[in-house]
Amino acid sequence: VSARDAIIGSSRLMQELYKEIGRVAAKPVTVLIRGETGTGKELVARALYQYGDRAGAPFVAVNCAAIPETLLESELFGHERGAFTGADMRRIGRFEQASGGTLLLDEIGDLSLSTQAKLLRVLQEKCIQRLGGKETIPVNVRVIAATHRDLEAAIKERLFREDLFYRLSVVIIAVPPLRQRPEDIPRLVKYFMQRYSSELDIPQSSIQAEALGLLQNQPWPGNVRELENVVRQALLLARGFVISPEHIQQIIARTAQSLPENRKALTGYIAELLAHAQSGGEDRIYARAIDDLERELFGRAIKLAQGNQAKAARWLGVSRLTMREKLNRFGLHPAQDKTGSEYLE
Repeated sequence: VSARDAIIGSSRLMQELYKEIGRVAAKPVTVLIRGETGTGKELVARALYQYGDRAGAPFVAVNCAAIPETLLESELFGHERGAFTGADMRRIGRFEQASGGTLLLDEIGDLSLSTQAKLLRVLQEKCIQRLGGKETIPVNVRVIAATHRDLEAAIKERLFREDLFYRLSVVIIAVPPLRQRPEDIPRLVKYFMQRYSSELDIPQSSIQAEALGLLQNQPWPGNVRELENVVRQALLLARGFVISPEHIQQIIARTAQSLPENRKALTGYIAELLAHAQSGGEDRIYARAIDDLERELFGRAIKLAQGNQAKAARWLGVSRLTMREKLNRFGLHPAQDKTGSEYLE
């Protein structure tokens, strides 16, 4: 892996990760990489590629969540001229582009059931058919899949195929979240400071120990990607001078989500919940508060989007699969919609 795309860390968890990469990189098996958003799953996939026996062949990455469902099949398998409106010429899909090499299917948990079925068939038969074509084309590709989702839960809810899960997870590699390896944060900070000092043309800076300690004590829900963003902002704020705890606190405060405008109503709601808990009337107020918030958030979004799940999901910054899960969970589906809107993709 290049210096720019290095996996940084020497903690026990990272040492175990490196050993696992070394153990399976050269084996011709399908790998499922699991980990939270921002942990570096694609870097692990690239390391598996570089240290495997297909390192000289193509590495092709596809983010399954970023491509509209209507275009994903064409993206993966290609299409012939005239296969659909606007298909003016033949297009080679990602499977063919990765021929002899490695194909990373990132965010595999966001695939629709119909695309999952087609992918399963390709993995079983090792051949594809372009959209609108009759020719069966053999493909020799090592598939690596990645996801931040709980696929077992998705299987129980019939949102992910169990047979595809077992086909993809011959080997499972788990990438640890940053909060479980705070001892790696100083090395990560040093790496990002060197990298962005050069990229942003800022003089080399240093960071006070207290500021580093502050970074090590953050929960980092966005993991390494979030840390990277904070370090970049700190360099811009310090302008070549020493990065202080005040710089870090300012950035964290600036990026933290502020309370909604109806702060008083929210505060009152929380006070009411806590009073209810104090009187012994409720012992799961956290779960209730999250449920109430999600129900309102997803319900309002789908109404504003006039039932368009893809649009509502984009506004909320979630995948279409998450949108479907929440709508089903809260009973916000067409049969129960009071406005008459149809919740369609």
